[in-house]
This record gives sequence, structure tokens and C-alpha cells, in this order.
Amino acid sequence: SSSVVVHPTTHHTTPTPTPTHTAAPSPTPTPASSGGGKVGLGWANGDNPSLKNFVTSKVSAIYSWSPWKPAGSDALGLEFAPMLWGTKQIGDFTNLVKPGYARWALGFNEPDISGQSNLDPGYAASLWQQYLEPLKSHGYTLVSPAVTSGPGGKTWLQNFLGACQGCNVDEIAIHWYGTDPQAFISYVQGFHTTFGKNIWVTEFACQSFVSSVPQCSKEQVQNFMDTVTGWMDSTPYVSKYFAFGVMTNMQGVNTLNQLMGTDGQPTPLGWDYL
Repeated sequence: SSSVVVHPTTHHTTPTPTPTHTAAPSPTPTPASSGGGKVGLGWANGDNPSLKNFVTSKVSAIYSWSPWKPAGSDALGLEFAPMLWGTKQIGDFTNLVKPGYARWALGFNEPDISGQSNLDPGYAASLWQQYLEPLKSHGYTLVSPAVTSGPGGKTWLQNFLGACQGCNVDEIAIHWYGTDPQAFISYVQGFHTTFGKNIWVTEFACQSFVSSVPQCSKEQVQNFMDTVTGWMDSTPYVSKYFAFGVMTNMQGVNTLNQLMGTDGQPTPLGWDYL
């Protein structure tokens, strides 16, 4: 595929497309109706045909950390949200993201940290004005850069919005990694209170990035998933959410959060999510 697969979050390698398997086909889940549930797929698997295994009536959206639309996503009833990940994707983004390509566009990936798109808020605002803002007149809903849940994330976003004069930032994207579902809920509530806009949680997992906090057990991962997705489903200002991760290479995130098995089918946690 021509898809340039760009890594998700605070991890260090690029997702590798899963090989195609020749196992007997399983029943294809029913495609989501337009405007289905809030569940999204963060898809780092290129044009892998296993995408069809992850579509249920709850699943409505997909993004790929890039402007490249995964093959088959339109036919499966998934609405694609292209992302301008950072400066290295500007050419591909402007070539692909035209009127009618999608209805949403996502801003930069973790611009507040050096390991990701690493953008100064003022520079990011100028990039937004040049490449994202013009899409508004073509009917796109524009979703903010997705900051980390690290200590500088919210401040970066506040500085970006302050610098982005006349920008239409319609909804707010955030990432969250941690082990306490109540802390997740409080964090999302805090962003909604601060910015007053609907929220997209474009990465989340039961994962400790702090050496003093133990990793989640299988039971904790399950409880975390059930608690936070139940809360998001019942919270009107959460528009979409995308669990990390629907992939076999979990990029340094606790593999108990894995939603895709090596056979290209959902794991038990994946079925729970879907």
C-alpha cells in the first residue's frame, strides 16, 4: 500500500502492517449505520483486510495518524478522519484532503512533546491557519491538535488557541494514559470545563508511564475499559473515542490493552470494546 503508517503516541517504533492471513473467513459484522456509536478505530495497519473484523454497529469512525484512508473503510461504513500529523506530512495531507474526502480533519499528533510532532504553539497555529482552516469552508469539522496527558499538554493547547487568531477549532482531541479510570474521567471533564467544546479521546489505555506506578493487570485493564467507555457512552460532550490499540505491535504500551490478535481478529478485550 502507499499508506505511510505513522506511529501513535509516546512509543518509539512505527507500527508494522500485520501480514494477511488465509484463515477461513469469519462472519462479517454488520457495518455501522451513518452516525453509529462513538467507538472509533485508531488504525495503524495500512490496507490490511482484517479491518472488516473490527466493524460493528457501535463503530463509526477511523483514523490512521495520517491523511491516508485505509482501503475498504468507506465500503464498511466507517467515516475516516484524516490527520495532519506534523510537518513531515504536509505534502501528502494537502494532496489528499480535498472537498468530499472526509467530514472531519484532525490536527497535529502530540505537538507538546519532542518524541512526536514537537511544535511550538505559535508555529502550530500558523500551520493550522495555512493547511487546516481552509477546510472549514469545504464543510469539514476541525478537531484540535491532540496533546498528551503529560503536565504540559493543556498549557500547550491553551497557548495554541491563544495564538490561532480567527481559527475554527470545533472540537478538542486529547490522549490519556494512566491506570485509574476515575482519573481519566476527571481529566476529560477538566478539558471540557476549560475549553467548552466536545471531546475526541483519540488515544487511551490502561498504561503506566511512571516507574513508581505498577502496570495494569488483566483485571484492571478490563475494569478500566468498561468504566471509561461506559462513562464516555453516557456523556454527551464526548464525540468519539479510540482505544489504544487495534494493532499487534503495541509500541511499548502494556500488551494487555491489545485489541487485535496475531490472527487479525479481535482479542476478547477487542470484542468488549466493539
